Amino acid sequence: MQKVQSITHSAMFLLLMGFAGCDSLGEAAAQGTEASLRTLIDLLLTDFTNQVADSFLPDDSPSAGEDNGHEDHDGTGDEPDSGGDEPDQHGEAVTFVADVQPILNERCINCHAPGGFAQMVGIPWDFREDTAFDDLVNRVSSQDADFTLVVPGDPDSSLMFLKISSESPPVGELMPLGGPPLTDGEVRLIRAWVEQGAVKGGDDVASGGSADDGEMLFADHNCSACHCPDAGGGCALSAPAVVGAAVELLDTFLRGAESHAGGTFPFDDQEIADLAAYLQSL
Repeated sequence: MQKVQSITHSAMFLLLMGFAGCDSLGEAAAQGTEASLRTLIDLLLTDFTNQVADSFLPDDSPSAGEDNGHEDHDGTGDEPDSGGDEPDQHGEAVTFVADVQPILNERCINCHAPGGFAQMVGIPWDFREDTAFDDLVNRVSSQDADFTLVVPGDPDSSLMFLKISSESPPVGELMPLGGPPLTDGEVRLIRAWVEQGAVKGGDDVASGGSADDGEMLFADHNCSACHCPDAGGGCALSAPAVVGAAVELLDTFLRGAESHAGGTFPFDDQEIADLAAYLQSL
């Protein structure tokens, strides 16, 4: 109501000013000051229009000229980040052949190959495609026998991962030596690979296996007691995640070549293929 009264008073004031100023305005026009007259009229109309516009705004709303704390969607204002730069999520299986070897080829192989600096200083590991996986997974460090380069399922105990992710690794220096560190995305990818069991992939991915039969094997042998029903790690005994595990890894850990918390299992080749097919379907 007060705003309406204010507008009414302003309108009456303008009318009175108009009548009172007729003579003076006429004189101004006669003297060639038409531009001054127009300027005065524009100012009066602008003031009146602003008061009318303000009357339609809520009491707690900013006026048209006030800063409301937000900018348009042009990336320069105060609006929350849309999340376009969220870190990559690795819900699918990460394998050495498809995901890790390309990083080694680009960032590591100049030193870790025959004739490279690493071999010149006594570090024998060869990161070329035919040898890299075997030279990393379950291999004891040549620099310190207390460390293993890649411990499937446990990146925080894997010296290779610590040397690419920590500025002060427990052995040696941050890798790549003398070059920029790996990107956050590359580090996350390698961590996901190790967490998922350090699967090789490529030709070693199970073929001919039945995911349904593998799921029954997983249940019948009570695998979820340690590896969780979704084959994630940590349900008991700090068990590693086995999502995406390939035939080679399962054969190694379930049929006696490496120790397993439950001992060896009487699986045949088809059962191993079935189990791998199930774990790769998750």
